[in-house]
Amino acid sequence: MFVHLLAVEEFAPEDLAHSPQARALVTGLLRRVRPTYRRQVTSLADRLGIA
Repeated sequence: MFVHLLAVEEFAPEDLAHSPQARALVTGLLRRVRPTYRRQVTSLADRLGIA
């Protein structure tokens, strides 16, 4: 799922930033992300203005 969010961000960053569903997915990922991916998920959340 995270890889798909990154792909959407690459092609349509404005759509991703304004999508309530995408923002909810990222918020959920922040709650349960594994330490290995925490930096990448946190970075995406920061770019979307979440956190």
